[in-house]
Amino acid sequence: VICEIDKEKTNLQMIEKSKRNGKYKAKPIVRARMEPLSVSFVMDNPLGVDVELKHLQLVATLKDAQSSRICTTEDAILIGSTDEDDSSIGGKQWTFKSSQLTFQTPHFCRTSPEGVDEVGGTLTPWTSPSSSSNDGQEEEPFFVVTKTNITLEPETEAKVSLGICPLVRGDLEIIGVRFKLFDDVWLYHKFQPLGPLLNDTRMNRANRARGESTILKATVGGDMPYLTAHIFPADPAPQVEVSDKEELVLHGQISRWTLRLSNIGTAAATNLTLKTNIPWVNISSSGSSTTEKRGGSSSISDTARVSQCVGPTGTLMELPISGGKKNGIIDSGETVDVPILVRTSGTGKQEFYMLYRYELHDPSSSPSPPSSNLSRWIRKMVNVPVYPSLALSASIMPSSWKNDEHILSVEITNQRSDRPVNMEITMDKIGVTSRHYKLERLLGQLGDANDEPQPLKLGWQERVAMHYRVIPRSTETSICTVSECTFMEGVIHSGSPRASLNNMASTDYLCLEHAHTKFQSSLKAHQNEMLKITADEDDQRRHPRSISQIRRAKSSLSGVTDSEGTNSDGIGSAISDSIPSIHPTSLASVCPTETSASAINIVCSWSAVGGGNVQDRIVTGQHHLTHVRVRPQMKTKTCPITLTANHPASVSHDFTNGPASVPMEIVVRNRVVAESIHFDFELDRSGSIEFTGAECFEWTLEGGEELRVAIQAFVASPGVYDLQNVRITVDDDDGTRTPYVFPLQWMVTVKDRS
Repeated sequence: VICEIDKEKTNLQMIEKSKRNGKYKAKPIVRARMEPLSVSFVMDNPLGVDVELKHLQLVATLKDAQSSRICTTEDAILIGSTDEDDSSIGGKQWTFKSSQLTFQTPHFCRTSPEGVDEVGGTLTPWTSPSSSSNDGQEEEPFFVVTKTNITLEPETEAKVSLGICPLVRGDLEIIGVRFKLFDDVWLYHKFQPLGPLLNDTRMNRANRARGESTILKATVGGDMPYLTAHIFPADPAPQVEVSDKEELVLHGQISRWTLRLSNIGTAAATNLTLKTNIPWVNISSSGSSTTEKRGGSSSISDTARVSQCVGPTGTLMELPISGGKKNGIIDSGETVDVPILVRTSGTGKQEFYMLYRYELHDPSSSPSPPSSNLSRWIRKMVNVPVYPSLALSASIMPSSWKNDEHILSVEITNQRSDRPVNMEITMDKIGVTSRHYKLERLLGQLGDANDEPQPLKLGWQERVAMHYRVIPRSTETSICTVSECTFMEGVIHSGSPRASLNNMASTDYLCLEHAHTKFQSSLKAHQNEMLKITADEDDQRRHPRSISQIRRAKSSLSGVTDSEGTNSDGIGSAISDSIPSIHPTSLASVCPTETSASAINIVCSWSAVGGGNVQDRIVTGQHHLTHVRVRPQMKTKTCPITLTANHPASVSHDFTNGPASVPMEIVVRNRVVAESIHFDFELDRSGSIEFTGAECFEWTLEGGEELRVAIQAFVASPGVYDLQNVRITVDDDDGTRTPYVFPLQWMVTVKDRS
């Protein structure tokens, strides 16, 4: 995708460069038949009296592509009648779906003959809509225009917009404007648009020469679809389009919206895609691309795409068209509603940009659905005011209870400011998405277990911290699963990633934002690399390159394949067919197998009273944190070793027989997933405790490996003792040695039973 972006930028630069050439001829824009066009211009009245203008209309010429006949209104030539009113041309009116204006046959409209008269040997005379053709039928114009009456006040300007609609295929040129002054005299003004400046030669630049303007020219093609798009909330006001003055939403709020697509063109549309600037849209509920049938039951494939996404951006998706006459096709005059979920993010006024692309439906082509290369675009911008809801943060540390477990601490703060009252947020569920870990809440945090469960509600500016056990699964699952806990009942579910959080797809937005963030970071890194290459090339142009530099540049561009089958870009020349295709927006991309033991993803759902200025109602939302580090994948600056100890909590001993012995087992574990750790183990002796056993040794632990050390501690008198006296010294890669002590307490109570 990034290579295609670079290629598109290069092509645009070449096109802009070619436009500066004096021989370059710009092509007129392509328009569709029976689609009105609008031309705006300014009229100035320099006189001191009111000027009344009637029958204000455009003057144009259109050459039919099939018969080469010409229809024009350029010269004030009247054929077939001397009456200049609309009645002379039949008073016929046209209306089109894509416009609310009424069109009429232009004044002084005439059409050229088709060929030579076989009888007389002379050309057939020109005809007009007011006259009749040879077969007695009325001649139809090639284009129709709008007509209006205005009055210009003294010494004022007025902006006028006039319409024109071609009815046949061909070449259209808008020449000027015609009007009737004081209902007596016809006047005609010719437009003189300025063409682009020519900068190809020194003379053209000095004389500010300009090329031919194509702004008022168009090539009229065949019938085309013309879609309009509107987006509005599905509830409570389904007919009110979203704007910045209507509904306020919260950060993380998930709402049901509707995309309404209407085809007001003259042909059917197909292959609709939607591109957004931020990953707000989720349309997975309307499709089944992420489910597959196995033995009569449906299961979730974590390698499939979510939200009908195309490509790695997480913001380009296919729109599923159903409910019309044909699936995937919007016929002329048809309207289709696409239900979507929208999760708003950020704070302040957010600009939600949508770009729709659709193609002309071609029934003669073989692909399904049939399409052609002719496509169109719709741009839509919505300003959405987003208010803060809650702040979610998490930290994780190794457990001192069990060596393979971790303690997850989640801190939630209510930061609402969208309303003066009813600003409470009710916490619903929290889940962990992982292949390797599951979640279990520590008991006793929300009252006694025997009490009736109450929902956790956060008032304005309130903060709560919840603690959970992150427990490794006995066997790593083949698909990524969600382990969920409510804020009042402990573990309630552990299963499919599509498990419902507030009836919303719990992991779809997690996947979309992960793909979007990853693509943006890759694109930014690529742009920085290109800027660096451009700067190096500029420096090289200042000095001649050596032969070795030229050879290195050629070898880097050739992409020579090494002995391991990879080219100079590090991309393998062959990929095994046994490896499943993982879509960038899939759950498998968020939870890759190679790093599943090192990180987790947290999803938290909530509900609140919202609605902004519309009405109070219950809204739901979701926050998530991606790639919360459980264990480091490689060595970091923190200690890579964790310690736990197994020892009795109390010991009873008769001190008349000698010092008391406290057996203990120290478990040393390498937290790093993919690297071995070489370290020195040492027990620091204190004045009141003596140790026997492996007090000092050197060892190497592979990634995730653990070592159990049996120790005997001796105390000479009763009391409470801290047995934690371990010092670990780790050998770093650069040869330095880093000592670590641990802020743990292994307390034991020794009693005298004599």
